[in-house]
Amino acid sequence: MAAAGERTLDFAAACDRAGVVVRPFAGEGVRVTIGETEANDIFLKVAEGFPRTFSRRLKDF
Repeated sequence: MAAAGERTLDFAAACDRAGVVVRPFAGEGVRVTIGETEANDIFLKVAEGFPRTFSRRLKDF
């Protein structure tokens, strides 16, 4: 699970706009299952473009 805290729903919406489906758990984070390299790259770009605190937490996984 990617931790996004209170911004979970915002992050899930950003992923949706980019064409990547995630399962948000409000206040905690999102669950993402990706099979294609292209979708993985898109998810990582969304995460990198999100507030810095989220990007740092994502790299801890």
